[in-house]
Amino acid sequence: MDAFAGHWGHQTQVILDRPLTASGDWRLFNVTSFGSDYTNAPESREFIGQLLLNRKIWGNFYVNAGLTATSATGVLPSLGLQYAKGSREWVVVLLPRMDLTAAYNIELFGLVEWQPRLAQQWRWYTRLQGLYNHRLGDFTSGVTFMVDLA
Repeated sequence: MDAFAGHWGHQTQVILDRPLTASGDWRLFNVTSFGSDYTNAPESREFIGQLLLNRKIWGNFYVNAGLTATSATGVLPSLGLQYAKGSREWVVVLLPRMDLTAAYNIELFGLVEWQPRLAQQWRWYTRLQGLYNHRLGDFTSGVTFMVDLA
């Protein structure tokens, strides 16, 4: 769980990736994010949640299906791919997906985390995260980036 605060407002994000089988061929992946500006005005409140069932297809590549919910669109069915690789020091996740609706919202989520050891019990935490969203229905798009250092 991460909590962020900046000049525009605050945001909280939780990412969960858990195996459902001993082999890890089936996994549950969830990203939940919510935030608001400091006025907490209704139009500034944002919620995004994705719950995806992943099936390993080869190495660190998965195909997934599930639900995506946002404060703007409601609950929508989703289909996509996922690449995930991690170690004690690095984590890389790429998640291209699309909504299975008439609007055909296409999204690419990616993150890289780096946690080098500073001392026996201490690690530096760094995350670069991005989201590209493109709606084929009206050809609008948006990009969001986040950098976290701790």
